[in-house]
Amino acid sequence: MFALGVKPAYQHTGIAARFYQLHFEAAERHAAEGGEMGYILETNRPMNRAMEGMGGEIVRRFRVYERVW
Repeated sequence: MFALGVKPAYQHTGIAARFYQLHFEAAERHAAEGGEMGYILETNRPMNRAMEGMGGEIVRRFRVYERVW
């Protein structure tokens, strides 16, 4: 499994917004009715805001816990 993302040097330049736009256009061409955002950490506020801005909602929450020995 791999994760796609915007390299730090290109973050906050608008490239992510363009990716969203391209995905919406592709979904419209192929009559997609929904999508999956995958795993977004609760602490990743920008990604969660973007997902909600596109009409998405959190339907399941996975948490990672660390045990200190």
